[in-house]
Amino acid sequence: MTPSRAVLLAAVAATRVQVGHAWLALPARTASHFDLAGRADGWMARGSFLIFYVLCGGLVVGAMVGTAAWIRRSSSDLIHIPHKTWWLAPGRREATLDFVRDQMEWMAVGVMVFLGTMLEATILANRPGADALPMTLVWGSMGALLVWVGLCVWHLLRRFSRLPTGE
Repeated sequence: MTPSRAVLLAAVAATRVQVGHAWLALPARTASHFDLAGRADGWMARGSFLIFYVLCGGLVVGAMVGTAAWIRRSSSDLIHIPHKTWWLAPGRREATLDFVRDQMEWMAVGVMVFLGTMLEATILANRPGADALPMTLVWGSMGALLVWVGLCVWHLLRRFSRLPTGE
């Protein structure tokens, strides 16, 4: 098992635990939508909110992982990377697609951490006496996700933009 897959599976397990915690921590009527200042302006039943959270998160992460699997079965004509002919040559195709899959899994881990942080922010905003989302946590998490995805994309570009020397 690759490190990216192991961490992704650990993130899935952590999400299951966090959703169980959220079920216990959120009120029956949960503030689920917030304005830019973090003030609640929409509510849902706790169960509906958590189902929506799991389905949306699963869809996003599933699309990322599924895209990597789809690319593996796709024609080379549908894959767009620098120096595609070299990287997708018969002796290198599998290793190239393994690298792409790993990067997609790392991006999915980042998305899961971000979504988990947003669920925690929602739990905090729904505590008795809380009047808003902790916006420092929200904006910081958004920034961290952008940096994480940027690093994954940079890693892909760095790998494929130059051909290895000596070959």
